[in-house]
Amino acid sequence: MSKSEVLIREDFINLPSGSPVVGYAYLRGYSEQPTKNGGTFLAGQLECNGTMPFKVWGGDTLNSMKEISLQDTICHIHAELNEYAGMKSLIIKDCSAYTGDELSVMDFLERKYDGEDMYNRMLKIIGNNCSKEAVKVFEMVMNPIKERFKIEFAAIAHHDACVSGLVAHTCKVVRVAQIIKFYPALMKGIDPDVLYVGCALHDIGKTVEYRNGSITEIGKLMSHLTLGLDLIKPYKQQIIALKGERYYNDLLSVIQQHHGEYGERPRTLAAYMISIIDSLEARLTDINDATAQATGGMVKIEGNKLQFHM
Repeated sequence: MSKSEVLIREDFINLPSGSPVVGYAYLRGYSEQPTKNGGTFLAGQLECNGTMPFKVWGGDTLNSMKEISLQDTICHIHAELNEYAGMKSLIIKDCSAYTGDELSVMDFLERKYDGEDMYNRMLKIIGNNCSKEAVKVFEMVMNPIKERFKIEFAAIAHHDACVSGLVAHTCKVVRVAQIIKFYPALMKGIDPDVLYVGCALHDIGKTVEYRNGSITEIGKLMSHLTLGLDLIKPYKQQIIALKGERYYNDLLSVIQQHHGEYGERPRTLAAYMISIIDSLEARLTDINDATAQATGGMVKIEGNKLQFHM
């Protein structure tokens, strides 16, 4: 085995459908799905310096992967590149767990961002727009989880599903929040200390929900909306002492309600605005990534199965 056998998405993604793909990849996770004829198949995501969906349709490989889970495992795969309705995936024909010690999960994870730089950019915006007390709140809550926050994925798939994706997504949300300055009525209705610190803390629960972009055991039971509340509650009295009880409750509302209509309905203007900014940033990142990978003048948004002419 050599690291030259580590699959790199860019090396094969533009090959013709049906092309063989052989090498090592990190299987993040998969689940059993029903077929139209009453059978089952496996569908999941793997990492190969970029996220790639895969399927296993049948045979010994399907049976063995159902009996012995290879989720969260480095594997050697024999696969075939498949394209259907403009969407590319791998059809795995054979798969076996890697048992050596030369490869680690980090060899397979895409690195698009400098996590330290993104964190510092975010902190600068908070410092320029918030009170000293609000900055203290942010640093107090963030410090124990800061190193995980700088390297964790923002999602299992789609926007910023890569190393340091969480801090990158959060930094971009904080940056987009600056557009609120152009709307005077909104600025009167939203405390900047709530807006910017709320944006910065909205996804902190993902440091517990995910581990290298894979769902954790506790993440299978609770989402980052709930886990984020658990991370901020130990600092309740300190936050109240610095900024008051309403401020503490406003931060809770942002963390719990920032998924908007897809989660608990926002009950504060700040939570509602941050849900819009969060969704906008995620969708813009998806579109940006799809545009960067566009071929033949066609932009394909895989998650929504959309196609656009450039």
